[in-house]
Amino acid sequence: MARQKVGAQSTAAFLPWMRKWALRPLLYFAALGFMLSVAVHAASLCGLTLGKRAFWLHLGIFVVFVPGVVLNQRQDILGALPVWAKRFMAVLFVYMFVNFFYFVSKAPPRGTPKNDPRQPTPAQEMRGASGHWMVFYAAGFAMIWNALHRQEAEAKTMQEIDRKI
Repeated sequence: MARQKVGAQSTAAFLPWMRKWALRPLLYFAALGFMLSVAVHAASLCGLTLGKRAFWLHLGIFVVFVPGVVLNQRQDILGALPVWAKRFMAVLFVYMFVNFFYFVSKAPPRGTPKNDPRQPTPAQEMRGASGHWMVFYAAGFAMIWNALHRQEAEAKTMQEIDRKI
């Protein structure tokens, strides 16, 4: 019986380390994806196109966003984030909608031929896509960060409750 107890303790100590070890690469990937999407967005605002390779950022969203959602099921998605990070996410979310509506307002009417000069340039298309990339990579980062720091946040909350009592 003592043997099971020792094994249970070592497993309990091992799992948080394993969880952090497995999630760190996703966290770094989300940060890199966010920085690249900001770079693509800034270039598109200047009228520059970084080529079709930038559209690979579409796929990277799923690499970080889906695990973030799965890790935070039935949890406060932004619970462990600092207040400034929550505000940053809110501003970024609003900017995404402003950017999207600006992009849509500049779009030509449906059925416009491909050779029509009113068609969006590749830089304009990148601007429309990169505004969304920024939000999804930032949200993926936030959700993975939250999953990594949830236990710390719960312990801190319990300490605050104990102080009030």
